[in-house]
Amino acid sequence: MEQDTQVCLHGLVDRPELNGRCGTVQRWNSHANRWTIELSAHGGVVRVHECNIQWSGPPMAGARHRAASEAMAAGLAGADVEMGDAPAGAEGERWARAAA
Repeated sequence: MEQDTQVCLHGLVDRPELNGRCGTVQRWNSHANRWTIELSAHGGVVRVHECNIQWSGPPMAGARHRAASEAMAAGLAGADVEMGDAPAGAEGERWARAAA
């Protein structure tokens, strides 16, 4: 999945109010093993597992796409959402605009 890909969230258990919300991929967070998504319409920034993302951009290729598709089909969810901490620099400025 690439930065700026448009996605929608689904299957969230801990934050069901975010199901159906759409946003833009910002980056992969390898420490949290989650994607950072900037939600549309001043929704803030969240980090979610791949299995809780529906892609509305170009499909991913290879094993990563297959694994994500299988996880979505299985309806896997767990500790599924973390609200992100504001990053430093330009990322922090974008965070502040999104959270406003």
